[in-house]
Amino acid sequence: MTPRGWIRLDVMFLTRLTIERLGERHGPAGPLAIVALATEAQIAVGSGKRKDHDVVSWRYSDLARRIFTTKAKAKAIVHEAQTIGLLEMLDEARDGRFELRMLRFAEWHGKDPGAAARQRSSRASRGL
Repeated sequence: MTPRGWIRLDVMFLTRLTIERLGERHGPAGPLAIVALATEAQIAVGSGKRKDHDVVSWRYSDLARRIFTTKAKAKAIVHEAQTIGLLEMLDEARDGRFELRMLRFAEWHGKDPGAAARQRSSRASRGL
């Protein structure tokens, strides 16, 4: 069984002003959209994406399904998140596709916290 990827969310995630604003304006789907976008980006990294890990290419209909809302609401949340500085829209098509950059992805990217220590240990054992 392949281990599932993960993202980091600090305990203060829901109290950040930007996340609170999304929640106040869009209900629980607002913050959940950011979590869904971060997990979608992480899925791409886990599938072998080698660069631009913070870029997500998706459809509003797929985002809506993931966060249990409508396509129009998902689009409104993405646009609000862009306005408050969480996202940068790179491309948006009429057919509902979009490509965006998650400006704070480095905070949520699920890097393996023990990877550097294992690499140092491995190099030391090989005499490198």
